[in-house]
Amino acid sequence: MERVGKLEKYTLPNWVFKRDGRLVPFEADKISQALFTATEAQGRPNAFLARELTDGVLHFLGLETEGDNPTTEQIAEIVAKVTRELGHPELARTFLAARDIPQEAPLETAGFAEIRPHENQSTARRAVFTRDLVSALESGLLELSDWESAEAIESMVVEPSRLGHSWGESLLDEIVRLRSEVARHFLLDSPDHLLSAAEAPGWIRQLCRLLETLDRQAIVNLNSGAAPAWSREGGVGPLFPGQPGTDTLPSKQAPADVAYALLDGLTNAVGNERVTIDWHLDESTLAAGNIEFARAVSVPPDRWRWTLDRSGQVVALGEGVDRVHACVLIEIGLNLPRFFTLEGIEGRLDIFLDKLPSLANMAISAGVQKRAFLSRAHAKSPTRQTRLAQGFLLYRARAAIRPVGLDEVVRQALGRDASESKTASDLKHQIVKTIHAGATRHGRARNLEIVMDGVWSPRIEIASSAVSREKNALTVLRQAWKNPGVRRVGLEGSAEAMS
Repeated sequence: MERVGKLEKYTLPNWVFKRDGRLVPFEADKISQALFTATEAQGRPNAFLARELTDGVLHFLGLETEGDNPTTEQIAEIVAKVTRELGHPELARTFLAARDIPQEAPLETAGFAEIRPHENQSTARRAVFTRDLVSALESGLLELSDWESAEAIESMVVEPSRLGHSWGESLLDEIVRLRSEVARHFLLDSPDHLLSAAEAPGWIRQLCRLLETLDRQAIVNLNSGAAPAWSREGGVGPLFPGQPGTDTLPSKQAPADVAYALLDGLTNAVGNERVTIDWHLDESTLAAGNIEFARAVSVPPDRWRWTLDRSGQVVALGEGVDRVHACVLIEIGLNLPRFFTLEGIEGRLDIFLDKLPSLANMAISAGVQKRAFLSRAHAKSPTRQTRLAQGFLLYRARAAIRPVGLDEVVRQALGRDASESKTASDLKHQIVKTIHAGATRHGRARNLEIVMDGVWSPRIEIASSAVSREKNALTVLRQAWKNPGVRRVGLEGSAEAMS
């Protein structure tokens, strides 16, 4: 055991001995589920209390076992002892009395066929998550973004060659092929490195039609000076082997000319409201002041962002996605105003900050359980060949964590008069950093990488006249470049960072 600052570093066991002598993997979530069952037995179900107590149990479990494999009896004794010493003796007694009650696992599924899009939300959630997390979702403590079905992930990179280019693939072929890719957002990496300017308008029209048919959204990344791997001579996609390199692609013009042609084609395309443009800028472009603002204002502000390509950083393709991490498994919102008023916190800022890491850990558990569901479903549906099942993509997917109501909780904590002060800005940063540190620590222990987007930088309004707006936009972009954490800037100047 060693001491790190004021904290003791501990090692959790990897395995646990069951009563019948079997050695099984240690799963911390089962402690939280058992404690949640005890709160239910008391008639006061409390998913967060179960999680918070579990975090305390894990600390002492790691210190007492020092990495050795304990028995379930030893774990139960530690759970009861810690729960009692943390001020919940009645809950400890209920836990010991109820521990023989079988825990309800997520609904077993025979594969994807049983979980259909737009089905009953409660049924879909119970198919993926354990009862404690379902309770946290239903109480509004955790949020999921526009839940569609148990099998849907948040976003995935799709190579632009797969979206109806000139290789004889019809729109119908693409619909059949992409229906199996159940992602809310498709992210397309640099079609301007694939097409010619003459092909661009037809390509973007077909993309919009395809998105309409699939009822999906897309982010199209343009103007990146760094060519994607699939576009290099003889190259193949890093995740999807077998895609052709540039030796089989048509000859094309300068990517910038194609990017402008795609923008022009998007303006009049039916269904263009489903497409967001991420326009990439590098340091030399910003230095020269060539930001193509006139073309940017032809796209509605909520569907245009500048993406900053920095030397030495992986090219970002969307929230939580880049050329290394090709998909986001799930986006989990942490409802901060709801958490601030939770029993045991009740508007006390110091306690709120102390308990935030346990809330972040609940989000990690949601991501891990979603990954486990998809893994089971793919295993039980071997004929369903999606890219999630290829190249370990599922286990390289990130979980996006989104603080919900950050401004509101700061107003609640400091009062509305102080909500625009430096104190308020510092508190926002402290909240975000606390969540990020807790989620990163817990995620690393469970092999789940997390990302937090769009939460660091304040909004900067740009003047209304066209000339002033272009000048101020360039100023804002150059200011954003000085902050290494900022990766994207919205058309009206709202800067977003990636963690």
